[in-house]
Order: sequence, then structure tokens, then C-alpha cells
Amino acid sequence: MKIKKPYLSVLISALIAGGGLVACSSGGSSGEAGALKNRSGVITGFGSVFVNGVEYETDNAIIRIDGQPGTEDDLAIGMVVTLSGSVNDDGASGTALSIDYDDEVKGSISAINLSGGIGSIDILGQTINIDADTSFESDDVNITAISMLQVGNVVEVSGYSTGAGEIFATRIEVKSAVYSDGEKMEVKGLVSNLDTVAMTFDIGNLTIDYSNVSKFDDFPASGIRDGQLVEAKTRSAISGNIMVATELELESEDGKYMDGDDGDEVEIEGVVTVALDGGQFTINDQIVIIDDFTEFEHGSVAGILVGVKLEVEGALDVDGRLVASEIEFREAAETEIEAPIQAVSLENNSITVLGLEIQVNTLTRMKDERDEDDMIPERYFSLSDLTVGDWVEVSFYENDSNARIATEVERDDGHDDGMVKLEGVITEITETGMLVVSGIRINASVSMNTFSVGEEVEVEGMFADGVLTATSVSIDD
Repeated sequence: MKIKKPYLSVLISALIAGGGLVACSSGGSSGEAGALKNRSGVITGFGSVFVNGVEYETDNAIIRIDGQPGTEDDLAIGMVVTLSGSVNDDGASGTALSIDYDDEVKGSISAINLSGGIGSIDILGQTINIDADTSFESDDVNITAISMLQVGNVVEVSGYSTGAGEIFATRIEVKSAVYSDGEKMEVKGLVSNLDTVAMTFDIGNLTIDYSNVSKFDDFPASGIRDGQLVEAKTRSAISGNIMVATELELESEDGKYMDGDDGDEVEIEGVVTVALDGGQFTINDQIVIIDDFTEFEHGSVAGILVGVKLEVEGALDVDGRLVASEIEFREAAETEIEAPIQAVSLENNSITVLGLEIQVNTLTRMKDERDEDDMIPERYFSLSDLTVGDWVEVSFYENDSNARIATEVERDDGHDDGMVKLEGVITEITETGMLVVSGIRINASVSMNTFSVGEEVEVEGMFADGVLTATSVSIDD
């Protein structure tokens, strides 16, 4: 069975008080245990499965991938999933009854606009926005980073979709370097510009020709109409911006982000797609109302801008709008380090890299990619698996209390040459010409006039005695 609710994976979660595992640190849901909620979330770790900062036990959970039976091994960091289950009184642990995953688009890359792995790519007429928090996986050993993507690569995308041609990617997975005959491609979105004579409609900038569709799933007797949320599939190569579909599946008759009744409690994680105006804004495709009782965490009303990641809690009104009781801003990574660990503290839930103590919480995506000497990556990877000397890629931001919070920690194979990498914004240039990025002093051996405070730079070099001696420094455009 396939959940027919949102195109952004609505989480239906009966929050019933009960026993379960305790998460390792703060950062989980602030929702009230025992209340029925609709919830959306991204997988951030395993042990069992972390979604939205809550650790869910999955021993007896039914898992479905694209509507088909699956196992926990089919799930991965960065996937937006649908989870039904219960949350314990601690608000940080629970038990999953079912977990469903479905991608937003799978197809060949037609255009790339990336710099340092940040920017956008186009797939099947959809613009895929990629940032520092986008997880990456590849089935092709020759494509090991987002920055290595090329036109023609076949990729699968999970993330937050507007339904009208734009997706904010939480996960990119390369399926193959080039398209093979018979390989399935698929896209979800809202029907627009329907032409029942030509038998075509648009999803974003892709035209769907449905004249050869042999399988219509879950459509009403009246058939296709504008505004429906559908998934189109084909096993034929795309010609220009036209997909000749062989399957169509109705995801939502009214095209709404979620179903629900007046008073239903809701929790949505996603991206602002329509800016605040007149006391309301849109997250994904859900209208959100703010009032004098709305509380804000890590931000304010002024920060509700298109592209900003939020988690919104509240209740639906009679018109299906979400009246927000709490809005929490999900802060994006500002700095990225690739270097060996200098210290691990289970007591403080932190690691130290390049002299910086960086906090890890239940929202931190944890991945083990170390496979040198035929090592098998640890799937249930957590802070306790890390040791001094392990090489990691760490993305983090600095909060209002000046604490550094990791959005992702990925353990990788070590560098034989000992060269470390740093990417971030210059906050200071000292009188001696040293650059400072996130508190790290960089001896760049260049003129002070070469760089400016506020510029984003990529640095590679050797770290010793608290100073990163650069062998290369470049401005990231």
C-alpha cells in the first residue's frame, strides 16, 4: 500500500506515552506526548531510526519503499519519510509502526549550476536546489561527491517539493553514470496546463504525454484535472522536455500538502515556499497562520523568507490552514571541515577538529563512509563509534550562544598526505595577514589585499600548533 497524503511525506504519528529508547542528546521534538499529530521528517541517523530528532525503535515496523515491501537497510540518511508510531513522554524516543519512503524525482541530469557542490541541477524539468546539508550517495564508484555530478548522470532525489517544478534536496543519490534503456524514470508534482485533446499536462517545466499510459492508479472516474498531485513514470528516454508516460498515479486529489480535520495537531518540517504576507506564509504547500500566541525558536518573524528551513507545530483550522503554536528555525551549515578528530567527548556530546569543539545532537546526520582496506562502514553509526585520529567531514553552524552545532558528521578514509580542508566565511584578517574562519587562524602567506572579510574561501593545508598553514586558498563564488 502507498500513503496517498502529501507529496512531501506526511508523518502520521499517534504520540502515545510508553517505553522506548532514550536519545543521546537534545534537539528532538517538543511535541506533547499522547497527542495525535501529522509529522514530516528527514532520517538523520540509525540506531534504530532518528527522524526529526526522535529515535524510533523499528523492530516491528512495516517498511515500504515506493509502495513496495522493504527493510531498514533500504533506508538512508537524508531521506524524507512517512512514519507512523508513538513517542514517549521524554519526547526524544518512540516506537515506529510503519515507515514509508518515496523519492520526489528520478531521472537524468539535464543542466548543472554548482559551485563547490552548492547550487542547483535540473532533472526532468524540475530545479533541484542543493546546499551544504544535502546528503549524497553514489552507486557509481567514479562519482564520489556532488561536485562531480555531470549532465547525463541518473540520480534519485529526496527532499521538499513545491509541486510546481522546484525541489529543495535533502538527499541526492547517483543511480548510474548514464541512462540505460528500460531504466525507470519518475517525477511527482501538480498537474497544470492540462490538454485533454492532446493528452498532455505539465509538471514544472516537463510536459507529460499520457496518451500511452496503460496504468492509471487511484484516479476518480472524472480522470485527470489541473491541481491534482500525481506521479508520472516511464521506461523510455526523455526527448527534450517531454516524458511519454507509461504509468500515472494519483497522490492527492486536491493537491494539498496534507489531509486533516479542524483541530488536528500538526508538525511539519520543510522549506518556506511563499514568503510571509498578511500573517500567513506557505511551507512546502501548506498555508501557515501566525498570531500573537505563536512562539519562535532560533529566529523571529523577520526570518520567514523563501528557502528558509523551518519546523512548524500547531493545529489545522476549518479551512485546512495550519495555525502555528511554535516555529523553530532549522539553521544551515556555515562551515565545513575535513580533518582528523583530536578529541571525542561522550559527556559533552562533542568532537574536536582543528581545535574547535563541535556539538553533536539528534538532528546531526551521522554517516560512516570509511571503507579502506575492505572495511565495512558502520550502519548504526554514532558519536560513540568515533575515536581520536578518525578522519571526518563536519558541517556546522554557530548558534546564538556561540556553540558550534554539527549538521552532519561523516567518517571517511584518512588522507595519506595529512592535508586538511576548510570551507567557510572570513570573519577577520589579522594585522599579520592571517585569515580567520570560524575561529581557525590561517597562514595564507598572501597579501592582505587579496581577500576581504565576508568572502567565502576554500582552504587546503597542514594544521599544527593551532594554525592552518595553507598550500592553497581560493574564493568560493
